[in-house]
Amino acid sequence: DRSGGLEQFARQLGISEFATCLPHEKAAVVQKLTEEGEVVLMVGDGVNDAPALAAASVGMSIGVSNLASEAADVVFLRGQEEHDPTEHIVNLIRLGRAVRRVASNGVVGGMTLSVLQMLAAAAGWLTPRASAIMQEAVD
Repeated sequence: DRSGGLEQFARQLGISEFATCLPHEKAAVVQKLTEEGEVVLMVGDGVNDAPALAAASVGMSIGVSNLASEAADVVFLRGQEEHDPTEHIVNLIRLGRAVRRVASNGVVGGMTLSVLQMLAAAAGWLTPRASAIMQEAVD
């Protein structure tokens, strides 16, 4: 609803495009982006955010609004802490990106080792038993 905190939040995540909308426009913007094939993260804190949270690829609710919490995939409860809840969202997204990077590296590394092993076996440098043992190690 407010653009001041939104700009800083988007900058922290490296997001260049974001929408500042009136409550009734949010769901339409999210729906349009998802129809275009975009992955949409919607962060909301109130009842007026529920339709957009439900339409987003990932909906995150900050606070305890029952409707928004039901519509969201992730709910951050406000506690007695001094931290801004958006800090948790930024950290969560950064962690997700790091996990994805590690998983992608593991897949590429495993496939590379499997191809090299198959080439070595095809060239006759590995016995079937040695090849099977190496494949188990790669997996």
